[in-house]
Amino acid sequence: MLIIKGFLCLFWLLVVPAMLGMLVSSFQKEEKNSILYDLLLGYIINFAIFEIIAVFLTVTEQRFTMLVEIYSFGISMLIFLSIIFIFKKFYKYKKDINVNKVIENIKKIKIRNISFLSILVIIMIGFQIYMVVAYAHVNNDDSEFIGSATAMIETDSMYMHSMGGEIRETSNLRRVFSPISAYFALISNLVKIQPAIVAHSILPGVFVILAFIVYYYLGKKLFDNKKSIYIFLIILSLLFMNINSHLVHNYYFLLYTWFGRTILSAIIIPFIWLRLFNCMDKENKLIDWIILLAGVLAGCAVTSNAIPLIPTMIGLYSLICSIRDKKIDYIFKSMVCVLPCVILGVCYLLIK
Repeated sequence: MLIIKGFLCLFWLLVVPAMLGMLVSSFQKEEKNSILYDLLLGYIINFAIFEIIAVFLTVTEQRFTMLVEIYSFGISMLIFLSIIFIFKKFYKYKKDINVNKVIENIKKIKIRNISFLSILVIIMIGFQIYMVVAYAHVNNDDSEFIGSATAMIETDSMYMHSMGGEIRETSNLRRVFSPISAYFALISNLVKIQPAIVAHSILPGVFVILAFIVYYYLGKKLFDNKKSIYIFLIILSLLFMNINSHLVHNYYFLLYTWFGRTILSAIIIPFIWLRLFNCMDKENKLIDWIILLAGVLAGCAVTSNAIPLIPTMIGLYSLICSIRDKKIDYIFKSMVCVLPCVILGVCYLLIK
């Protein structure tokens, strides 16, 4: 049984996001992305898809099992498309593969060619993953977020119970628009592990990996050589491991990695900045804006803090770049991308 659960975790938390990322990145023909970037991109797409499905089903007061069924079916279709794209790409380039050359390149790889800084980065990231997984921190918010996730599975409903366990006549709409609890319940149902374990001991390790993937790619944008990138990652690791105040981001990164606002600040906002650099470029592509839109939806999925923060960030940057490049279309495209935040913001004001 433990082996089966481990396989399910590997499939839903690593294989599925990676294949989603491969599907989307296949449209970015000018970029050569690694499997790590595909994993990061896949999670962003995953959160975006989940936000659309979960909000619609919860507002219409559908069953939780319907969320699981629709999500599983939709993701399965996308994975099927991803497999087709992968096979087509392999068939196209298989003639260019020189087996002997590949073997020679593998033989040339030596331990001494691996830099000390890269090994240090891997050790520090591994230590942080161990800390968040082995020493899961408990918070009072568990009574709501984890409690809601557990209630969804047990009652086959979504956001129909209060913190005290009382049944509501209608869903708790203030939690519906950023349904991180429903995401914990969904993953728990798919991997057959309790929501508390999923949120505290499984997903945090994945989120740490995703955070350092996006920091690595940000480092590539900021620095010209790998040595500087590794130093950048080491400095970030030291900041995260030296927690000294509950008022700063690094306080939440290792203690409360499963918090929606931690996912937003540590992963999604840096990812949005990474995509903004491409979107606000004179040679920007439609796919860049689509990925940015997915990042906005992903932010909305994890926390309501994204609703005012992301439009402000994208709006100011697009205004600056529009003046720099004298291209007003940056502003119009940005307005389309932040439309989900605007719609959800209006909904929050109406139900307040």
